Amino acid sequence: MAAGGADSGPEQPQGRRGRPRKALDAQRLDPQRLAFVEALRTVFFDRLKSEGITYADISRELGKGAFSPTTLSRIADGQKLPQYDQYMALVALVPALVGQPLTEKAEEHLWQLYLRAVQARDPKDVPYYQYLRDIDDVRRRQHAMLVLRNSQPLQTDGGVED
Repeated sequence: MAAGGADSGPEQPQGRRGRPRKALDAQRLDPQRLAFVEALRTVFFDRLKSEGITYADISRELGKGAFSPTTLSRIADGQKLPQYDQYMALVALVPALVGQPLTEKAEEHLWQLYLRAVQARDPKDVPYYQYLRDIDDVRRRQHAMLVLRNSQPLQTDGGVED
């Protein structure tokens, strides 16, 4: 209850900024998009909001050209399904801002929900998005191998000199 005695809805935890989140319109959203947006809210938007990070903060971090606070709000409300590069940027932002990445299981679950939502919107995008993700996975592995290789001391022939 609010100080005046009227119920002002669910209380927001301390430290949160911004407006309370809108309830999703389950009648307007197809089931695949609804499932994706609910998961995205949980693993991304709610997680960042609990750290006091607003849409404006996210927009600044990603660059206004990529995401305006309005675009982020539309994604969080299910009005807009992010394109592949937008989706990947959002997922990559969690560890950058919170310091803890999503678990592999959570990231894969979110990816599968995203693909189902994309499938419902435009089925021809799914193979392309899968291809892009495969390329990104190869690049990440190559980068990790390069970092590992550069962090190990050079092997010599056992110290034998000619």
